[in-house]
Amino acid sequence: MKISKIVRSDLKEIATFLQSVFISKDFTYDYLNWLYFKNPNGNVLGFNAFIKEKIVGHYALIPLQASLNGRKKTILLSLNTGIDKEYRNKKLFIELAKKTFNYAIEKDYDHVIGVANANSIRGFKKYLGFEVLHNLDAIITFALPKYKKRESFIVWDEDNVNWRLSSPKTKFFTKKGYIFSSFKKIFTAIHSMREDQKNLKKKILIPPFLVISSRKAYSFNKLFTFKLPNAFKPSPLVLIRKDLNKTQDNLDNLLITSIDFDIF
Repeated sequence: MKISKIVRSDLKEIATFLQSVFISKDFTYDYLNWLYFKNPNGNVLGFNAFIKEKIVGHYALIPLQASLNGRKKTILLSLNTGIDKEYRNKKLFIELAKKTFNYAIEKDYDHVIGVANANSIRGFKKYLGFEVLHNLDAIITFALPKYKKRESFIVWDEDNVNWRLSSPKTKFFTKKGYIFSSFKKIFTAIHSMREDQKNLKKKILIPPFLVISSRKAYSFNKLFTFKLPNAFKPSPLVLIRKDLNKTQDNLDNLLITSIDFDIF
C-alpha cells in the first residue's frame, strides 16, 4: 500500500473512487477541482491510499476563514472520508486521518471541525479525539427566519462568497437577501448569507423552507415552524471539532449554517 498527499493529477481517480463509495454522481472532476484547488483560503490537505495504482482510501480537509470570539483564524473542515469496502475495519481511516492532522500541524493549523452523522461520529470521537460541540437542527418553516448575532462564525468575504456560490454541484438563487438552493427537488433550502448577491438569479419564494443550522443561528416564527424528527433528518447533523495543538480555544459558541459546510 502506498499513501500519498492529495494532488490535482489524481482528481479523476479520486472522483471515480468517491462516486463508488458514496454511490453519488456529485463527485465530478470539476467539483473536486473547485473544492480542493480553487478555494481562496488554500488547497486541500489530505491523503490517498493506493493499492496497485487504485485508490482504496481518501481523507480530506479544506481551509475556511472563521471569526472565533472576535479573532480571525483559518480553520479546517473535515469532509469526503472514504474507504473501499474491502479495506474497512483495518484502521486505514485512522492512519489517513492522523497523517493529515500531523501535516496540518506542520502548516500551523489549530482546529479541525466537521459535521458528522450517527454512523461516523463514534469513530471520530473514539479513534481521532474529536469532541461534540452541538447537534444541528433540521427545521421546516413556512416563514423566513431572522439571522441572530453570533460571536463565532465562518467568515464569507467577497472572495469566499464568489468561490462558494460558484460550486459546480449546487445551483444557488437569491431573494430578499437570502441565499437558497433546491434540496431533493422538494424543499427550498435556506443558507445564511446577509448580502443580496447580484450575480445570482432571483426566483419566486415557494415554501416550505428547509433550514439546517446550529439552533441559535436563527430565530423562527414558532407558529409556522416544525422541527424534523431524527428519523427524517438529512445527514450529517452533529458539529464536532478537534483541537490540534491543545490551544483550549472555546469553540462552543461557533454557530454554523448549511452554507458553511458542503452537503447541498
